[in-house]
Amino acid sequence: MILPSELKPPPASVGLELTVKDGALTVVRPLPGGPGDKAGIRAGDVLTAIDGRRTAGLPLAEAVGLLRGASGTDLALGIARPGASAPLTFRPVRGPVQAPPSLSWETQGRVAVVRIGAVSSTTQAGLRAALDGAATRAEAPLEGLVLDLRGNAGGLLDVAEQIGGMLLPAGTEIAKLSGRTPNNARRLVSGQGDVTSGQPIVVIVDARTAAGAEIVAAALQEHGRALVVGQKTAGAGTIQTLLPLPGGQGGLLLTTARIYSPKGTALDGAGVTPDLVLDPQIGLLPSRSGTGAKPDDETTKQIAAAISVTPDGTDRARLAAIKLIESAHKPARPQKP
Repeated sequence: MILPSELKPPPASVGLELTVKDGALTVVRPLPGGPGDKAGIRAGDVLTAIDGRRTAGLPLAEAVGLLRGASGTDLALGIARPGASAPLTFRPVRGPVQAPPSLSWETQGRVAVVRIGAVSSTTQAGLRAALDGAATRAEAPLEGLVLDLRGNAGGLLDVAEQIGGMLLPAGTEIAKLSGRTPNNARRLVSGQGDVTSGQPIVVIVDARTAAGAEIVAAALQEHGRALVVGQKTAGAGTIQTLLPLPGGQGGLLLTTARIYSPKGTALDGAGVTPDLVLDPQIGLLPSRSGTGAKPDDETTKQIAAAISVTPDGTDRARLAAIKLIESAHKPARPQKP
């Protein structure tokens, strides 16, 4: 897991969030409206060349530096796209890039909806402020929390531990690290305790949810604390350290530890499988491999039917998450004799 300061969009860049996955420089996401987004670069694309220079073995920080330049200048990016029969080339024009807020929140009825776009040093305080603000804004006590982690590429490991710790009982294991040396092996454990007093939680994820965000989703899911809705996550479950080479000749990106869920599943490559998969073509489906507590079939069918008739452009994942929270507060139907 790596999200160094170099990944933050500079004043003149192409607006790509990058990570190294299986040794390849991979696009986590193009920032919406940025040069890379406008040029047609997609999440999951592998960056193979920058202005003719091959990226194989190129340190992440150095690659990001090559993407920077004077505003208005263009550069040629070689792209290997999964499913494409041939390499692609894009020519984005560098320009000012405005990163979206890392955390935003709103209320929908008595449900707090918090979107966390990155796991940064301000995220824990921001989440606490969001929950307090939502509780004040709601006309009645909150019924639950929707935690939207879509597009979250991760960030600071200790902050991921803090976020999980805010939503799980004190002393609960959040993740395990297994590294090359004993110094890299440790357990992440909740210290603060659940600040939501056990209210229902639904976590939304997608293929761009990675690293620290996957730690949070997996921990909440495996402890039965949250339902996970959306699409399978990125599977970026390693700790990577950038080691500078002598003489300023770049650096070496070294994997020093791997991240495992509380039940011992390696997140790297596997990711987190949602309990309810939201397929754009089919709708809402219970997953056979998700580990959370799934709603009953009747509730799933009702929510799937409700979101299937919404207009194009509706955020169906968020709507499904809100309805799941609301359904948790409805009295159970009596069983037929």
